[in-house]
Parts: sequence; structure tokens; C-alpha cells
Amino acid sequence: MLCLTSGCFFASTSFLPSSFSMYAMSLASALTLLEKPAMAVAVAASGVILGWPFSVLAFLPVTLFSLRKCFKQAFVSGAIISVALLALSTLVDYHYYKRWTSSVLNLLLYNVLGGGESHLYGVEGPLFYLRNAFNNFNFCFVLALLFPVTLLVQVIQKKYVPELLVIISPVYIWLGFMSLQPHKEERPLILGFILCASHSRTFSVIHGYSAPLEIYKHLQYHEDAGYGSTLCVGSEWHRFPSSFFIPDYVAQVRWIDDGFRGLLPFPFNETLGGTSAAPSYFNNKNKASDKQYLQDLETCTLLVELHLKRPFAYRGSDLSTWEAVAALPYLDREFSPAFHRSFFVPYLWQEHNVFGLYKLLRRVPK
Repeated sequence: MLCLTSGCFFASTSFLPSSFSMYAMSLASALTLLEKPAMAVAVAASGVILGWPFSVLAFLPVTLFSLRKCFKQAFVSGAIISVALLALSTLVDYHYYKRWTSSVLNLLLYNVLGGGESHLYGVEGPLFYLRNAFNNFNFCFVLALLFPVTLLVQVIQKKYVPELLVIISPVYIWLGFMSLQPHKEERPLILGFILCASHSRTFSVIHGYSAPLEIYKHLQYHEDAGYGSTLCVGSEWHRFPSSFFIPDYVAQVRWIDDGFRGLLPFPFNETLGGTSAAPSYFNNKNKASDKQYLQDLETCTLLVELHLKRPFAYRGSDLSTWEAVAALPYLDREFSPAFHRSFFVPYLWQEHNVFGLYKLLRRVPK
């Protein structure tokens, strides 16, 4: 069923810590069912240390069950792997940061004690993960939530299999923990579920929201903009894929101020000391830096902008300054019905949804 799961389909190709933890969760769960507790604990430790430290909550059931089943072997295996990986991680950190530190520990301390102001990047209500879990896992998510009923029946019939509770309990632990956080994202959701399927959801995401990836491919056809060009991105900064997608003739990608007050990435500046530097424009509260936005917008050669049907003008709407060289449809979730935007049904999907245009614009020569 994993091959058909919309959430896992996208998470499996993402180069993210949570994706690595997802792989580790799958493997640790399988090893638990195969009655290999020592290996299960070792994989769980790897998923936490090399992947995402917060996934320790999802790995708790597998780890505790394995320790209870074979304490000595599981404990020794987990301890050896943990110490070895933490030592290796610390050495790698020292190589790049030129001081003794632990990125794993820093991540935990920063998010638990540091007050990183994650709400600057958006907050959602407590039902966010329930809605997204249904989008990504559909009716199998409903079946997962109904598992306690199945468990009760097994207990009554004296056919209780504890391994089933161990494998399914991360769903409830992870949903409960993540739903309490003000700032929510889809990607951590994948950790808790190794279930469900939906080609329909996958097709909807690909056809409705792929424009941000596709639009940057059009840059390769506009080298006549000239070497040293500046590509500007405003409110669509969070959908910018990577500088690896940008052709050589574009000298720099710069953010322009569209009202966002959180900290944004800066171009890597090797002259400040490389990876060991701590530039003054970074801060541990994620507050915006006055240096992160391009001040002289006249230097923008190219512009990426999403145009939706809203009662205000976009920068790219000024046809005397900008011309559209590429435009792709982008699903407008605010004005599209929840069912039709979530699941691709031929003909109905195109008919009932509302679309904007994701544009690549070029400055009109004077």
C-alpha cells in the first residue's frame, strides 16, 4: 500500500530529515514484527540522530517494546549506535563550524527552550493534521483511527497481539504532539503513518500545485536577458525550489519585501568565514533582517509572481514594466471547493476549481 500512498509518494523524494526518519520508522516497525528487537532499536536510534530528533516520540513504542522483549541486546545495540553516531555527528559539526558543538542537541534546545518564534511562518488550528491526514491517506486514515475498536475486539476474544498496538500507536502519539504545536506543516505527518492510498490525491497535487517547480525551468529559454541578471521573488519565497535550478546567466536570486516579517535565507557568503561563520544578520528568534530584502527594485531583471483573482494589483500587472514570458495554472485553494481541490476527478476537477497564474516575468527594456 505504500506504493499508492499520496503522502509517502511525495515524502519519499524529499531530501528532508523527516523523510529519513520515515524510512527508519518503516524499517524499525518491520524489524519489530520480525522479532529482531536489537536491530529495531539500532534503526530507531539512527532515525532520531541522523534524521529528525523530534521523531524520538514516534519511535518510543518500538524502542520500549524491544527493550521489554530483549533488554540486554536491545540496550547494548541502541547504546553503541547512539554513541557512535553522536560522536560522528559532533566531529562533522566541528569540521564545518570550527568549534565543538552538537547540531542534534542544539536543534532540541533551540526548539524546546529557545523560543524560535516559529509562528512567524504561519499557524494552524488543532484540526490541521486531521484534515491533511485524510487528504494524504484518505479512508485508510479513518481505519487507523478506528483501530482501538479492533483492539478491544481482540482483547475480548483473547487474541490480543501487542505488536499491532506498538506499530499503530505512533499515529496517536505523533498526531497528539504535533497538533498541540501552533506552527504546523504537512511533512512531519508522514512519520506517523505507514498506511493508505490515493492516486486521486497525487494527481490533484501534481496538476494543481506543480507550477512553482515548472516555472523555473523556463529560465533556460531566456538567456538573452543577459549575464548578470537578477531574479526577484516576493511573497512566493516559500515555494522557491533551490538555486540549483537557476541557470548560470542569473547572477543572484533576491527577495523583495511583500510584507513578510520572518527571517529568510541569505546567499552563502564564503568571505565571512564559510560554514563556521555566524553572520550578524541571523538571529535565534527568526525575526526579519533589514538586509534580507533587495532595496533597489530597478535591478530586478526577472520576477516570479503568483497572480490570483484578488482586488489588488500585482507588481507584474504593470505591463509598461513587465512582460510575461511564461505562465502556468496554479490552483486557488481559497475559492476552490475542498473536495474537488483535494481529489482529482477527471472533468469535474477542471470544472469546479478556480485557478490563478504562476508567472515568470521579464523587465521590459527601456
